Amino acid sequence: VFNVKLPPYNAVGNGVTDDTAAIQAAIDAALVAGGIVWLPAGNYKITSALAFKSSSTSNAIQFRGAGKRHTKITQATAGADILVTGETDAEKAYHFYFSDLWLSGGRYGLRLNASVGGFFERIDISNTTVGLYMEGQNESHVFRDLSIDGSSQNGILVGQLNGGAAGPPLNYPVLQKSLFEKIRVAGTVGGTAIKITAGNLGGQQSSGANTFRRILLESNKKDGFELSASFNTILEGVTNEEALDAANTYSGIRIGAGALGGGVVTIRDCHLQGIDGGSTSFKYGIEVASGVALVENCFTGVGGAAGTADIYVADSAPILNSFVTASANLSIASGARP
Repeated sequence: VFNVKLPPYNAVGNGVTDDTAAIQAAIDAALVAGGIVWLPAGNYKITSALAFKSSSTSNAIQFRGAGKRHTKITQATAGADILVTGETDAEKAYHFYFSDLWLSGGRYGLRLNASVGGFFERIDISNTTVGLYMEGQNESHVFRDLSIDGSSQNGILVGQLNGGAAGPPLNYPVLQKSLFEKIRVAGTVGGTAIKITAGNLGGQQSSGANTFRRILLESNKKDGFELSASFNTILEGVTNEEALDAANTYSGIRIGAGALGGGVVTIRDCHLQGIDGGSTSFKYGIEVASGVALVENCFTGVGGAAGTADIYVADSAPILNSFVTASANLSIASGARP
């Protein structure tokens, strides 16, 4: 166990002292020897990102706090990230475990670059530009019991926003074989709450064989959940309470955007309406702009203005056992194949 408050690291955790170097030294030592980097209760101020980079001599490590409301890491530099794994394919981070932390401030709370086999649980992320950001080839991650609040852009963004050093190989998706379970995203302002897209990689598949289960989206400004160029993806138990935009221009769940296409998606057991039954200000509860979707056992009542629809189909979407309400319950575009 590498306790960041003990010698030779001597982090303070008072929210004033810069603890970046102390925590990074403990991380580097653990990557060589293996073990647990332990952050006792405290508020650890950092001024640059804490980096987890693997090599041929690196060991799997754990990075653990005393609880997500007891161990806080505060990024004091507005344009810097908090926790970063990997950067190039040669520095992929393999088999790491992060838990029981509160991450606040900065650009990206968690930034995963070309990483494999990460496990993240009981983590709060607040007041970042993007809570969780992934680029490069990521696979076999588990995200469980995450709460992301107050992001100025996206709560979760998977794509290629930064372009990467060389980008992942074109025959690999950005994200695959990963599980997101019991995730809450609230209060995003400038972008979609959860957005899975290929970014600047063009027509490449952005994700595949991923499952999103028990997702709560509340009081976000724009689209709730957007998937583009994804295949064999399952959305199960998504609750989208409301969109704060009164112009009815956004969707609760959107499959496919622009030229990237929508892929193959299953949407199951979702509730896309305000819990109190009031207006959600969505143009569409579920929008299948392109691709193929199976919509099963869903309830949607957008409560929007005339001309909106609970389920809008521009491509192919079999709809089973679902309950829809509002003025235009189901809208099928010309040429669609429902």
